[in-house]
Amino acid sequence: MEKIERRLLLIIDDLINLRRALIEQGVDTAKEDNQGTFIQTYIDNIEIACDLNDSESDEWKFSNKKEIATFMMKNSKNKSVIEAIIKSLKDIEVDGESMQYILEQVGMDEQMHHQLVMSFPVEQTMQELELKEEVSGK
Repeated sequence: MEKIERRLLLIIDDLINLRRALIEQGVDTAKEDNQGTFIQTYIDNIEIACDLNDSESDEWKFSNKKEIATFMMKNSKNKSVIEAIIKSLKDIEVDGESMQYILEQVGMDEQMHHQLVMSFPVEQTMQELELKEEVSGK
């Protein structure tokens, strides 16, 4: 725990430096980005998330899940765990419904839907949508 607290304090220290640098460079932290979020909000959120005594961030959702997953895969400990999970899923020959259930249980079903829609060719996505409309009768 001491190591985590030290790293969080280092993040806060850099955050203070970042805020100072933004002000020195004349960056308006009250300006919205292309997602409609103020730069200052990101800074405030980092401070809140680093405060282990503050529970506000416990209910927050991730906005960069793909980048976080990539980061986690680079971590050798997580990489071996993820590879073991993949091997287990292959060993049991997991089916589509079970995989969907797993994604729902870990809260990644919507993110996976988005990633698949964005990564597949438009034609293939449209074919699936047309099939869904046929099956549902709409």
